[in-house]
Amino acid sequence: MTINASDQHLGNVRTLYRTYLAKYLIFRALKFAVLRVYFTVRNLVIAFRTLSRPRIFYRTYLARFRVFRLLKKLLLLIYFKYPIVFTRISLLLRKNGVLRLLPMQEFKVQKSITSLLIAPATTYEISGPKFVGTYPIELHRAETVTIDMPPIEAVVIPKATVVGGTNLIICDSQAIHPDLLVPTRDVIRAELFGVASVDLSSEEIRLPLPRRARRTGRAISLLGQCTGNYAHWLTETLPKLVIADTLKEFDGLPLLIDEWIHPNFRASLELLGSSKRSMIEVGLWEAVTLPGVVEITPPSYIPFESRSYVSQQTVPKPDPQIFAYSKIALGMLRDSAHAAASSYKTKSRRKLYLSRPSKSVGNSRFVVNLAEVERLIYAHGFEAIDPAELSFTEQIAVFRDANCIISPVGAALTSAIFTPAGCKIIALAPYYENASYYFFSNLMGALGHGLRYVLGPQVKTTGGHIAHQNYSIDLDALREALECFAR
Repeated sequence: MTINASDQHLGNVRTLYRTYLAKYLIFRALKFAVLRVYFTVRNLVIAFRTLSRPRIFYRTYLARFRVFRLLKKLLLLIYFKYPIVFTRISLLLRKNGVLRLLPMQEFKVQKSITSLLIAPATTYEISGPKFVGTYPIELHRAETVTIDMPPIEAVVIPKATVVGGTNLIICDSQAIHPDLLVPTRDVIRAELFGVASVDLSSEEIRLPLPRRARRTGRAISLLGQCTGNYAHWLTETLPKLVIADTLKEFDGLPLLIDEWIHPNFRASLELLGSSKRSMIEVGLWEAVTLPGVVEITPPSYIPFESRSYVSQQTVPKPDPQIFAYSKIALGMLRDSAHAAASSYKTKSRRKLYLSRPSKSVGNSRFVVNLAEVERLIYAHGFEAIDPAELSFTEQIAVFRDANCIISPVGAALTSAIFTPAGCKIIALAPYYENASYYFFSNLMGALGHGLRYVLGPQVKTTGGHIAHQNYSIDLDALREALECFAR
């Protein structure tokens, strides 16, 4: 009877074990040994699969050990305090590449590449920067500024490699850059991090590349050297998405995005993207090879840094033509944003004051007599908001109703893109030798807004970029601007 029952249960190992073998210590020990081997092997397989994603590997396996948690803190401390150390280490694992720098239009002619024209080249005139108050320094001002905006095109570059954190596209030993970027004048961001070096005499860039780049299918590039900054994102990057969605030829293509961008930036892609596209994240200085990359030529351009300032620590004489904005592209972005947020209702705020608390910004440049400045502002009926605390949709809705804005100069002020033409802007800024006021002056002119600057002297400090020093504001000039311009 026992033998028959055993034969009956031989087909079910678990039942056999529970019925007959569990009573013997040796079989219980064997069970635990088998299970231990099984889970160990299974975890090893999963671990090897996640090795390509260090963050997942750490969270899954290493975070449980105190030594690895301490090692993580040490590495993060070194990374944020001395990022150049990690950059140098990563470069040791790469092969040197010397590439010829080539503007996009020259590359198109050389390779006979056709493109889709989105907006023709345009030339328009706007008013130069206007100031309220008198100051003990000569301010660079032009009565009118002429903007020459090259055409906006969609260019498909075959067999290309893109690099995260740059707006360079590598093809056939050439590094293609936007036409508005002038290497003799503008520093490429990768240079400041020690990742690349530029030889101006030979017009070449030395850019070490990984020996095995990641590969993916065709995609639309939204990569850039300043995508982490809100002003650059709104003027240079986000309009590219709006433009790409008007081109049926590229329906369904994924987007290449820099992986470190702010969650609000990602939300803007999801909100404004009319065709829901997948996103391919590209790490800083990571190279990705594609059979074809779609590049939308810049709808706006803001240089990362002046070469003369980096090499000689001297601020170059302001050039009004450097900051170029496409009226067509900005108009498309404004219309798309208003349509996407049309159902979002918010309290109507006609007069906005954009506060700039230290927790919301990545540099200094604070107003030292802020208490007196804010008393004047609030006395004239302005309502304070911190744009950094609003979602992207809320920012659109809030600025959509504004007819007057006052703000210290900073990335938040570019949200005036969402304000209908004719808005009055008061920008608070410092004055110093060769200070340029064309960044916001040209932008507000392209948007159809009126802008007045109220200035003040910088507070003498040591170190740091000259444009990021703290400053005070002339209260008499501010009072005049509020009473005469912001009524």
